[in-house]
Amino acid sequence: MKTLIVGVGGVTNGGKSTLSKSLQEMIPNSCIIAQDTFFKDDSLVPVDTNGFKQYDTLDALHMDTMMSEVEAWQRDPKTIFRKAHLAQEKMTPSSAVDVFVLIVEGFLIFNHSTLNELMDKSLCLQSLRVYQPPDPPGYFDGHVWPMYLKNRQDMERTCTGIVILDGLGSKEELLATVYQDVCQEIKRCKGILTQIVSDAAMKPYGSTYIPASYVKYIESAGSRVTPIKLTLTTAEYENIFRRINGLLLIGGASNLETSDFARVSKIFYQLALKANDAGDFFPIWGTCLGMQLLTVLVAGQNLLTKATAENVALPLNLTPAAYTSRVFEGFPKELMEALQREPLTGHFHHYGLTVKAFKNNEKLQGFFTIISTNTGESGVDFVSTFEGKQYPFYGVQWHPEVNRFQWDSKLNFPHSPHAVQLSSLVAEFFVNEGRRSLHDFDDSKEALIYCYTPVFAGNFSGYEQIYFF
Repeated sequence: MKTLIVGVGGVTNGGKSTLSKSLQEMIPNSCIIAQDTFFKDDSLVPVDTNGFKQYDTLDALHMDTMMSEVEAWQRDPKTIFRKAHLAQEKMTPSSAVDVFVLIVEGFLIFNHSTLNELMDKSLCLQSLRVYQPPDPPGYFDGHVWPMYLKNRQDMERTCTGIVILDGLGSKEELLATVYQDVCQEIKRCKGILTQIVSDAAMKPYGSTYIPASYVKYIESAGSRVTPIKLTLTTAEYENIFRRINGLLLIGGASNLETSDFARVSKIFYQLALKANDAGDFFPIWGTCLGMQLLTVLVAGQNLLTKATAENVALPLNLTPAAYTSRVFEGFPKELMEALQREPLTGHFHHYGLTVKAFKNNEKLQGFFTIISTNTGESGVDFVSTFEGKQYPFYGVQWHPEVNRFQWDSKLNFPHSPHAVQLSSLVAEFFVNEGRRSLHDFDDSKEALIYCYTPVFAGNFSGYEQIYFF
C-alpha cells in the first residue's frame, strides 16, 4: 500500500478549501484534514495590544490534536478512509495501485515544521482574501497583513519544494493542473539496475539479480520499482529513463569498467547529466559498489584501493559539510549525535575511495562534497558518504537497506531504533528527490517489479529473498 500526503496552503478565505474539496472528490481513497477545524476556544486565543484576536498564529490552534489525526491516518489510512464514510473508490489513473491520499489544507500548515516534513507534495495558493462578514476596521492592516507577511517569510526561509499556484486565474484550469500533478505524484517510480550474478550458488537461478531488500527499501518510502535489465538496447534505456524518476545503483561484485553493469550505468549517468543540465531533475543514488561506480564515472578512472570494512557496523565520522548537506537535512539532533556515536551503518566491502585519493583528484573534488568518512581495518580513511555539488547524485559506502530488511545472525546488520530511523529517513530522502522529477511512468504494469516473484535465498546467500532475471 502506498500513501501520499498533499499540503494545500494559502491565505485564509483564499480558495484553498474549495480546491481541496474538489481534489478529494476526484481522487480515490482520499481524505481531508482541515487546519481550520482545530482552532482553540475563542477564550483561549491570544489578544494583541490593540485588542485583536491573534487567529493568524499557531498558538491559536490545537496543533497537537491535528498532528495526532495525521499520524493516525499514516498508521492506518484504509480504516480512516472507511470510517469517514466517503464516496466509493473511483477508477482513475491512480487505481493501478493501492494508494491512499491525505489532503492537509490550512493557512499555517507550512509553518509547523513537524507537519511540513510529512508533506509529499506542497502547494501554496496565491489569491485574494475574500472574507464575509468583513473584517473589523483596522484588523486587516493592523494584524492580518503583517502576520501574513511574517508567516510567508518564515515559510520561504524554512521550506523547500513548495509549488506556488496562481489562484487568480481560471478555477477549472487550476484544478485540472493540480489534479494532473497529484496523479503524476502517485505514479512515481524508481529504477533499480540489476546486478550481475557472480556467486556460483546463485547462478542456477538467473544471470542478474536484485536483492529484495533494495526493493522493500524503495517501496517503504512511497515509490514503485522497475527493474532495469542489462541486456537492452541504448534506445530502450533512453525510453526507460524518460519514464522513471530516479536510479538506484546497488551493491555487488561487478567490474567497474568492463562489466555490463558499468556499461549500462554509464548510459544512465550520461542521460542524467544531460537532463539535469537542461533543468530536467533526475537523481541517482549509489550504494556500496554503486557509490564506487559513481566515482569511476566522474573521475574517468578507477581510483579505488584496499579499504576493507567487511561485515562490520560503524558510526560515521561526519564532516562539517554534513550539517548543511541535503542528505542529512532535517535529521533530528539526537539522530545526528547517534550517527557519530553508535554503529548504525553496515559495511560489507573490501575496496573504497580513500580520502587522500578523493582530495588529489580535481574532478571528484569539483563534483562531490564529502559528508562522512570511516577508517578501514588497515587504518586507511575512506569516503563513506558524499553528495553532488551541482547534480542530485549521492553515494554511500554503507548499506542503509539492511537496517530494516535483512536478517542474519552471522552478519552485522544494525537493527537498533536509531539504525531503523536512519534507514527510513535516507530512503525517504531519495524518494523525495525523485518526486521533483517530472518524468511520467505510465501504467505499464509489466515493467514493474510486481511481475516477478522473489526466491527464498537464506539457505545459500546473505539475503533472505532475491529477484532473479
